[in-house]
Amino acid sequence: MSIKTRMAVWLGTLLAVLLLALAWHGQVAAVALARARDAEQQARTQLLGHWIDAAGRALPRFTEETAQDSELGSRLAEAAVPANLLVRRLAEAGLHSLWVLRGDGTPIVAAAADATATPPPPPLAPADFAALVRETPAPRFFAEAPDGLLEVSVRRIQGTAAAWLAVARRWDDAHLRQLAALAEARLALRPASAGPPPGDPAARLERVLPDWQGHPLRLLVAEATADPVAAELADAGRPVLIFLAFGLCLIGATAAALHRWVVHPLACLGDSLAADDPSRLAPLAADPGEFGRLARLARDSFEQRRLLREEIAQRTRAQAALAESEAALRRNLDERARLGRDLHDGVIQSLYAAGMGLAGIRPLLQAGQEEIAARLEQNRALLNETIHDVRNFIIGLEPEALRLQTFSEAISALLEVMRSHRNFTPRVEIDDYLARRLTLAQRVHALQITREATSNALRHGTADHVTVTLRRAGDFVEFEVVDDGRGFDPAATAARGSGLVGFEQRARELGAELTLDSAPGRGTRVRLLFSLLLP
Repeated sequence: MSIKTRMAVWLGTLLAVLLLALAWHGQVAAVALARARDAEQQARTQLLGHWIDAAGRALPRFTEETAQDSELGSRLAEAAVPANLLVRRLAEAGLHSLWVLRGDGTPIVAAAADATATPPPPPLAPADFAALVRETPAPRFFAEAPDGLLEVSVRRIQGTAAAWLAVARRWDDAHLRQLAALAEARLALRPASAGPPPGDPAARLERVLPDWQGHPLRLLVAEATADPVAAELADAGRPVLIFLAFGLCLIGATAAALHRWVVHPLACLGDSLAADDPSRLAPLAADPGEFGRLARLARDSFEQRRLLREEIAQRTRAQAALAESEAALRRNLDERARLGRDLHDGVIQSLYAAGMGLAGIRPLLQAGQEEIAARLEQNRALLNETIHDVRNFIIGLEPEALRLQTFSEAISALLEVMRSHRNFTPRVEIDDYLARRLTLAQRVHALQITREATSNALRHGTADHVTVTLRRAGDFVEFEVVDDGRGFDPAATAARGSGLVGFEQRARELGAELTLDSAPGRGTRVRLLFSLLLP
């Protein structure tokens, strides 16, 4: 799909959706809001009445429970009703006052929730109260009092012949605020003779509060504090604002789309080609359209050129590093060869001459000098052993065998030379493929470590078996020299001679991980772990 077609379809779809939405809204909004208002008014009226009735049920329930209290009946029969008990119950229930009255209306006990105040007189005259309880078993009424309007509930006290309990709740501002919070409405008490208050009668609920004879005493007027449907109706003009906002959004979206799909891709391509920078094509390359395809082609071209330059630079660096390494290794090998020649031509010849001199002294000894002869023989043996050690050292210094033999053959030849001086059983397990991957420096160091480890095993450990192994261990190459000699404690200070220090130095030069595992009585294992790039 071309860019022009895509833009036309997108704009046409937006306009069609807008027109359909406005037409549907105009037809449905008025009817829906009117119905919602009627339903809201009915529900609000029912809810207000429910909360007022629910709040009023607490008083008769308290009166009923207190009148049926057996303790109150027994105390009343004994004429010993404690006023403090009644005061405590009133305070806990949040009520105003109560009276225990005889059937003729005369008081027996009076109590107020405020223990410091004087209990008020009964809400009715004795004659009126007697007439009321004769006609109604559980009367509930409202009465005017000096400190406000009282709601009174009366019940017969259980366990008595003619004793009644009257409990009053004062309808003060605090009680009205509590009711208003529950009903979410504004509440007010009006005289029964007063006219209707101003306001919308559909949002107002009036409840008659009767006196003891059933005549209206006060009116409780409840008016809702909020009318959500009216707020909705007031916002009926919002579709015009929505249409205006949508038009502005449409213009902005069109401009953004043109920039996103045309201007920005062309700018990315031009800037990337001009600056020779492929990173500027990354956002555009993810686009499946025409510009995305061009960006991917350009990015691939940049990547191919970058890889070619990196390969050339890497090969150049590798050649330089290889030449430097070969030169350093050649110098090292030449120095080792020179040192070996000096040792052979100087030290070994001097030691050999000293041994010959000791051998020439023996014929000169007289009879009875066997102890001197034995000591001469011991010194000759020590000189011969020293000559063998120096020759072994010269063998280790001369890596020419590595150039003429494989690594496995060089290791085997070294062990055979050392076996000629002291008998032991060598074992060589070399992976020739991995051995070919080792550099000359790595092979030289491995050969020197083999010589030193085997020499230590034979001289100090009296080993009978020595095993040299080169094998693959995951992404690494593992080289080990294992013997079955006496072993030693690597942590001991005396054990860290020049041989162990040499192991560590060679491991650092190779970038290898050295592990020395040994203990008295269980042999020694020298392990090197080479980090190579293996297929």
